Amino acid sequence: YTLTAEEADVDVIKVSTGTITTTRDLIVPVAFPKEWKIINANAQSVRIIGATGTGITIATGKTAIVMADGTNIVRVTADV
Repeated sequence: YTLTAEEADVDVIKVSTGTITTTRDLIVPVAFPKEWKIINANAQSVRIIGATGTGITIATGKTAIVMADGTNIVRVTADV
């Protein structure tokens, strides 16, 4: 799923899409530095990534803080 600029203009994103059977991508805008707390409420891991660059994966049922650095998504905290 690709977030719109409006959807990404929040501090906390809860990913809860029902039953998924494999890791899914949540594509966020990375052009400007931004930090999010991502809550993965799925039964599978979720990869947070920009349209270009690298991303990070948040494990099933975990929460992490991630940041867009202008190119990539980088981890600020470990999964908790």
